[in-house]
Parts: sequence; C-alpha cells; structure tokens
Amino acid sequence: CSVSWGTTWMGSKEFARFRRRRRSTLERRSQNCTASLASPLPNLHTRLSDVRIEAAIVKTIAGFLNANGGTLVIGVADDGTPVGLEHDRFESEDRLRLHLENLIRDRMGPQYMMYIHPRFEEYKNTRVLAVECWLSDAATYVKEGNVEKFFVRTGASTSELTPSQTVEYVKRRFKKS
Repeated sequence: CSVSWGTTWMGSKEFARFRRRRRSTLERRSQNCTASLASPLPNLHTRLSDVRIEAAIVKTIAGFLNANGGTLVIGVADDGTPVGLEHDRFESEDRLRLHLENLIRDRMGPQYMMYIHPRFEEYKNTRVLAVECWLSDAATYVKEGNVEKFFVRTGASTSELTPSQTVEYVKRRFKKS
C-alpha cells in the first residue's frame, strides 16, 4: 500500500483473500492503498496536514477509470498495516463517504460517479474504505485549478500523461467500434 503515492501492496495472506473476494467479473483489477482521506489530510509519516494526499486519491481514482479499473483501499499504511479511518476526524462513515463523493464531483465531475463504488470493509479487525473503480467508457480528467490533467494507472503507480500522450491514449483506448 501507499500513503496515496501509488505503489501496490501485495504479499499478505489477508490481502490476497480480500482481493479474491473483490475480484471483478470483467477482468483482474489493480489495487492501491492509502492511509487517509481527512481534509486537510494528515500525512501519517509527518503527522502534519497535507492536501497533496487528497489530490493523490482523486488522481488514483481517475487513473483507474482511464486504465482497467481497480480498487483504492483507504485506511491501510504502506507496509499493509491497517490504520483505520478514525484519524481522519470525520464524525461518521457517512460523512467520510460524502467527503469522497464531493471530491470526485468537484475534481472530476458527477458523470463519473456511476463508475466509482465506495464501501466500508473490515480488514484485520479495522474499518477501511475500499473504493472500487470500474473501467470508464469516456476519458476522465482531473481539475487542478483552471487546468485539466489526465492520469492512467501504469503498473503499480498513477502517471500523468502529457497532452500529446493523452491524445494518443484517448484515441486508442476510447475508440468507438
């Protein structure tokens, strides 16, 4: 897992069981983990508020939508240790989910919510938020100020494409049959 910087967490038996339970019927999907979603998000390494984590979560979700889908697990540290959702300081799971949905609507657009399915799970006796992302049938951009950026999952990380790479990727990935 990653504190939302995009590395994939593999290896533990519990995580393998978690993945098998959540495997899509469409095809194998990628996993990514992050430890937090609070706003402003606390960075678990520095213990300071860090708005970059929130941005990284949105970029990861967009990357999954633009590539082959996948699941982002919030509440798990880099080493696979469950840290839970309590440090995010939301008064309830509903508030946490609403915050995530508002981030997606504001930064990507409400039209992509049909591809994004957050759910709360138990992982090693700890509540985590698994955000299942389905393969989108349209290119998904992330708004950063007045600029829209395009991200894809490339292996275990999320990468931003240049404008020329984006044009080529969109042409190939979203071509109409």
